[in-house]
Amino acid sequence: MFSPQKYDEVEAGGTTNAVMIWLNAVVAGDHEPIASHNQKELHRALRDGVMLCKVINKLLESKGKTLIKFNKKAGSTFVAMGNSEAFCKGCTDYGLDKESLFQSTDLWEGRKGPFLNVINCIHSLGFCVRKVNQYTVVEAVVVGVVVVVVVVVVVVVVVVVVVVVVVVFAAIVIIAAVVETFFKS
Repeated sequence: MFSPQKYDEVEAGGTTNAVMIWLNAVVAGDHEPIASHNQKELHRALRDGVMLCKVINKLLESKGKTLIKFNKKAGSTFVAMGNSEAFCKGCTDYGLDKESLFQSTDLWEGRKGPFLNVINCIHSLGFCVRKVNQYTVVEAVVVGVVVVVVVVVVVVVVVVVVVVVVVVFAAIVIIAAVVETFFKS
C-alpha cells in the first residue's frame, strides 16, 4: 500500500515532473499540454483518460499496432473510467507488463497513494518505449559481430574466386604450351 509520504518522495525525486514532460512531448500539438508540474494539475489533465489514450495511440501507431478506441469527450465518470481501461489495454498491447498497470479508480479519485500507481504506470510505459526503440548494448555487439563475419566471408569468397581464376588461367597457359610443343615436334 502506498502512503501519501511515499508519493511526496516520488514527487520530490522528479518522477512526476518527468512524466508530465514526457506526456506533453508525446502529444504535442494534439492535446492541451499539462501547464503546471504538480500532482493536482496532473490529475486534472489525466482524469478523463483522453490524454492517456492519445499517448498510447501514438505509441501503438509507431509500432504498426491497432489503435484503441476511446471517447474524446468524457463527460461522465463511466466514460472517463472506460478511457482509463482502454489506455491500460493499449499499454499491454504495446508490451507493458500487466503488473505495471493501474486501476481506473486510482486515476479517477486521484488520492495521493493510489495516484502513485498511475504515475508509476506512465513512468514504466516510458521505459518500455525506450526499450522498444533502442538497441541494448548486447544487441549492438551482436550486430557488430554479424557485420564483421559477413565482411570476412565476402572477402574469403572473393579471394577464393580470384585464386580459382588464376589457377584456371595458369592451367590453360600450361596446356596451351604443352599442346604447342607437342605439335611442333
